[in-house]
Order: sequence, then structure tokens, then C-alpha cells
Amino acid sequence: MFLAVIGSELYQALCSLANDTVNEAITEFSQNTITNERVQSQESIKTQTDIILSRFLLSTPRTFKLTLDFIRYINQGNGIVSSIFSNWHFVSSDTGFAYAALWAVPHAYNNNSCICGASSTCISKASFNGITIPGLHVGCYPFESLLQSTLECLYNITCINQLKSMYTHSNMTFNPLSDTLSSRNTTVQSIVNNLLIERWETEVVYENYYATCDPLWCTYTFDEQISPIYTITIIIGLFGGLTVVFKLITPIIVRIGYYIIRYRRRRVSQVVTVMTIQQPNIL
Repeated sequence: MFLAVIGSELYQALCSLANDTVNEAITEFSQNTITNERVQSQESIKTQTDIILSRFLLSTPRTFKLTLDFIRYINQGNGIVSSIFSNWHFVSSDTGFAYAALWAVPHAYNNNSCICGASSTCISKASFNGITIPGLHVGCYPFESLLQSTLECLYNITCINQLKSMYTHSNMTFNPLSDTLSSRNTTVQSIVNNLLIERWETEVVYENYYATCDPLWCTYTFDEQISPIYTITIIIGLFGGLTVVFKLITPIIVRIGYYIIRYRRRRVSQVVTVMTIQQPNIL
């Protein structure tokens, strides 16, 4: 049961680390801005934000996974001994002197087919007092064992009670996980790769974008289907309006024309008068 307690503490630490990672990523994401010369349409903003969100949802879990993998590789590469000696154990030999020689011997799991000296991911099914816990594994490192385990037992109240009976603090209360979660038979590794998030919820509020842009003026166009009756009404109204206009400007045009004709007649009369000259009589 000691390993089960360690597993629960590790899972809690992973949950806290994932939560901090998500909060930091959201804070950094919220500092992104969309700069445009003019206000974009709602469809355009949705398309742009969908692209940005898809990159965010892809890069954030990947960064978290790379960080954990880096730590795992350091542990394995340096041969760090687990605090519960689950990967290495030490043997000594009597040398006849005041000191004894120690050898580090790797543990083997899965019916001795996997040795911790060669791989850090060796595991076997977890068993406590002859009781096998469904989905729970033990291995070289508690963290590696947890990643390859599932949460199957935590969906079953009977299995939870078995775990509880192995733990001395019987006053602790455990409730089974909700059946609505889809991670019953999913490894903890897969859950961690998704930042322990079952589903992301995103929302693009165009009104907030528009209010932030605060444009000084705007124009818009719309398509409207005009009925035949409306068209006929417009034409009749147009002709009615032209009639009124003609009534107003016709007298002015006639008067201007009258003055032009009168002026031209007076000019012609003056020219004829000037050109009429009497010839003198010659004797």
C-alpha cells in the first residue's frame, strides 16, 4: 500500500504541475493581440482565432510532455537510485576487513524479463497481501509505474475499499470517479500528455473585439430582394417626382428661351438698319 500512497501523491503533484502550466500558458496566450488596419468581420476574426487556438492547444501539452520526458531521461541516464530502492538494491560481501564491499544490483520485473539497469520502464502488476489491484503497476521508478498504470480501480468502490483497508488511516474518505469520464482504461501517461484535461472549452466573443477596436465610423452593405409591387411603386413615384420637377422648371426654361429669342431678333434688326444706305442721284 506504500506504493499506492506514493502513486497518489505523485498524481496529485502532476495535477498541480499541469494546473500551473495551463494557467501560465493561458496568461501568456491572453497577451496576444490581433492588429488590423480596419475592423474585421466576425467570420474573419473567428477564422484567425481558431488558428491561434489550435496552435495553443497543440503546443501547450507538447511543452509539458517534453519537460517531463527531460526529467525522466535524466533519472535513467544518471542511474539515480529510487528512495524506496525499487530499481536497485545493494549487496555486500564479507572481505574479512573492517569494511565491506557493496554492489548495486538492478531489480527485474515482468517475470525477470525486464531489468531496471537496461530500462527504467520495467513494470509488473501491483499486488498487496496477495490482492492484485486492477490497473496499478509497480516498477523501477514510482513515477514510471504511475505513468503506465490506469485509474481503473478508482472507478470501483469495492476496489477503493480494498485500498482503504490496506491503509492504516481508516478515517480517510474516498469516492469513486464519475463514469462520465473517458479515462477508465486510459493510461496515466495518456492523461498526462493531455495535461489531465478531459475537454477544452473555447469561446470567441466578437463583441469584445469590436468594443476594443472602437472604430470611429463604419459602413455596411446588405442584399435585399425587391418585390415587383415595390418596383412598380418606385417607378410611379419616380415619374410623379419628375412631373413636379418639370412643372417647376418649365416656366423658367420658357422664359429664358423667350428672352434669348427676343434678344436675337433685336440684334438682327439693328444690323439690317445699319446696312440700308440710299444711293445719291447722279445728273
